Amino acid sequence: MEKTNVISEVEKLLQLKLFLAKENYAEANESVVNETKGSAGDKHETARAMAQIEVENAGKILKEAENNLDFFKSIPINPAEKASVGSLIKTNFETFYISLGLGKISFLQEAVFCLNLNSPIGKNLAGKKIGDEFIFNEKTYFIKEIL
Repeated sequence: MEKTNVISEVEKLLQLKLFLAKENYAEANESVVNETKGSAGDKHETARAMAQIEVENAGKILKEAENNLDFFKSIPINPAEKASVGSLIKTNFETFYISLGLGKISFLQEAVFCLNLNSPIGKNLAGKKIGDEFIFNEKTYFIKEIL
């Protein structure tokens, strides 16, 4: 598994999340416009308020998607000697990519766990080198490669 493939797949996923967040935000805004065109009354005021809350929530999700993509694009690509942000770490059990906490991503019949350094396993990986071991969930992981 090449690191460039992992980076490409993660970026595709983040681009898709951003696209969907933009669509959701546009739909929520359209809902507010449609509720505003409705007739007056308590029922319509409530519907308009609910639509406005939906816009605010969609806006937060959109901002998070934009921030995630921006952060991802700032992650260094060059390999490091120790596990850090941007490292692709191959162990005897799993492959981890320290970036964003996206969970398991499967492609090319392989799986990579995308996690951040603040996650429980990320804290175990931080600063480790090839040949180091760590225990997580009663399993002993051995670091075979850091890309």
